[in-house]
Amino acid sequence: MPNILINKILKYDHRIFELIVQREKYFLRRFLTIFTHLGDGLLWVFCYILFYLFGQESLRHVILVIIFAQIFGLIMIIILRYITKRERPSPIRYILPWNRYSFPSVHTTRVFIIATIIGKEHPSWLIFLLMGALTIGFSRIYLKKHYPLDVFLGMIVGTFCAVISLNLNFFL
Repeated sequence: MPNILINKILKYDHRIFELIVQREKYFLRRFLTIFTHLGDGLLWVFCYILFYLFGQESLRHVILVIIFAQIFGLIMIIILRYITKRERPSPIRYILPWNRYSFPSVHTTRVFIIATIIGKEHPSWLIFLLMGALTIGFSRIYLKKHYPLDVFLGMIVGTFCAVISLNLNFFL
């Protein structure tokens, strides 16, 4: 019974993926190709270092909360990827062995962690942060890096890790 349910979910996931990628538009592809890089890990490591070194104390606290959430999220993702071993829709070049798998999306997890934590600190920014995070998640599907279920679970993992990190008081 569980295998039948999983197969139905995956079949539905593939259908949604096909509906999204078959409607490719040149300008949207160009925009999303650039926008998706806002979820890149190296970009954010560089930003964290700059913000930590040159930011105010309150910003340093936020950066530490984000870094903790991202480490926690990355551990969860690596475990999930090795358990599921779901291949990506399109093969990519990868440096780290766990990155050849797609379930869940690290980019989506990362940007939902950032959106949730910064959105808590600055509630008036939350809607814009979530719109950006959703756009990056969508870009991962549109650019054939992930299936919709990969992105959906990335949203859940990112939000979960952010909430856990925000509720731990050892950064205060």
